[in-house]
Amino acid sequence: MPQFDDFEIKMLDILQRDGRKPVSELAQEIGLSTTPCARRFEALQSAGIIKGFAAVLSRRAVGLLVEVFIQVRLVTHSDGSPETFIAAVQRMDEVSSCWTMTGDYDFLLHV
Repeated sequence: MPQFDDFEIKMLDILQRDGRKPVSELAQEIGLSTTPCARRFEALQSAGIIKGFAAVLSRRAVGLLVEVFIQVRLVTHSDGSPETFIAAVQRMDEVSSCWTMTGDYDFLLHV
């Protein structure tokens, strides 16, 4: 696991709440000048820590009025069956998240 210093921790915290914040404002908030802040930001992107930015949509505004969590138990756990299931779920636009679980169920889907 990567080690983050205080500046990087603050930067990541701020960017998770506002990914569109300009580097100049970000630098001011974390206590760095713009150039070192921009270098750290680029390094976090290059390392794959920051994978990208996305718009968070209002489900209600786009007509998705119901959210559903579905627990899934696989019938068989033979070689490849979990991977086959995951591949199928990844092709389903309706599924927004998929988690593996322990216990009575194998997966939890958020639809």
